[in-house]
Amino acid sequence: MGLFLNGRKVGYAQSVVVEDRFQGAKAQRTDARTWLDVALLGTPLRMDLRSSTWSRDGRPIRMTFRVESSGRVQTLDARFLGSKIDLIVENGGQTARKTLEVPKDGPVVDDPIDALLRSPDKSRPRVVYVLDPLTASLVRNEVKPVGPASVTVLGRTVQARRVDLVDPRAGTKVFLDERDRIVKAEGPMGIEMVPMGREEALAPGVPAAGEGIDLASASRIVPEQPIRAPWDVRRLKVLLSGAEFARLPSDAHQTVTRTDDGWVLEIHPVPFDPSRSQTIAQARAGQPAWVKPTLYVPAEAQEIVSLAKRIVGPETNAARAAAKIHDWVYAQMRPNAGIGVLRDAREVLKSKEGVCRDYAVLTAALLRAAGIPARLASGLVYQDGAFYYHAWAEAWTGRDWLGVDSTRPRHGLSALHIKISEGNVEEAYNFPFLDKARLKVLETAQ
Repeated sequence: MGLFLNGRKVGYAQSVVVEDRFQGAKAQRTDARTWLDVALLGTPLRMDLRSSTWSRDGRPIRMTFRVESSGRVQTLDARFLGSKIDLIVENGGQTARKTLEVPKDGPVVDDPIDALLRSPDKSRPRVVYVLDPLTASLVRNEVKPVGPASVTVLGRTVQARRVDLVDPRAGTKVFLDERDRIVKAEGPMGIEMVPMGREEALAPGVPAAGEGIDLASASRIVPEQPIRAPWDVRRLKVLLSGAEFARLPSDAHQTVTRTDDGWVLEIHPVPFDPSRSQTIAQARAGQPAWVKPTLYVPAEAQEIVSLAKRIVGPETNAARAAAKIHDWVYAQMRPNAGIGVLRDAREVLKSKEGVCRDYAVLTAALLRAAGIPARLASGLVYQDGAFYYHAWAEAWTGRDWLGVDSTRPRHGLSALHIKISEGNVEEAYNFPFLDKARLKVLETAQ
């Protein structure tokens, strides 16, 4: 399958099914690979995702994943044991374990379309779950048969049968021929997958694959009217439409209202004000769950704990301590947009470079290690006339969740940060892709 973005070839995907043995018994193994060659913020971004799934009677018994980008490698090994899935995640030389419950309302699959075609009634929608290797979590999908449709494939119009994959992160339209073979798949942001010969699919694009294709530019949201003097904006009110959300965070940073036209968000960021903050001990007592180590946020690791103590020193005010951690991360880290995998905070600390979510993961780990409750957040930030995807951390000061964006010099967030999701890695970094979203500025206040 050739992988295209806005008509330009940027990679490929392939899948091979073979007969194999697993734990002494016959099994079917599916080996898949996706190669993506684009850019992010002007930096080359190449991702190589490989997976293998062993299954019997259409049910997985083991899944392995290997994701590589800019020399960074993350692997995941999932073993299906009755009602449990045991995961081993290796990231930057660090190993973490996690257990997931097998869902009761649908099977875990490696290919949602194949699951529909295996079902007795291909005309009925089907719920399935896919394993996200980056966040080591299960994502609920719905496979919805739509019916006959015309589709353009490499400039030629063909008749097909359309099936929609409803994924909360990003939906896909899949078009099948009369023999249930994929003739084309359409994803968000102008992404297309088209079957083609092996040599043609594996060959780089002309010009070079991904040249001039920048994901940040392709995924940005340009508001209907530009924001005047954005550096002076203290409050912002916008209408976000054309996107589906189960919910949007509504808290001290922003107030969210659902309307017939979409979501109205009023951004009124929590100010950086140490006089509003409790001590670290008091803040920790109020939100003890957010001090615990979690996937990629190893708050108990000795190197993270030692560094947090050194940075914070004798400071006991939660807000001031959070500001010290912010200042250290901002000063020490270097941006590198070419790293496409999620990374453990220890690996981020070792390299001291990464994208915004790496800054956020390291910041959250240091905050928790210092005893300050912390969580991750992701959403949008306004810059150069458009809203771009962004990530940051939040620190609980005993009264508020204070935004900590270590990619920027200021303490606290601006009114130009719109929050879409929050939590640990599994929640904060699994959010809807805003492919068709429109954003209208309703009010600004300086």
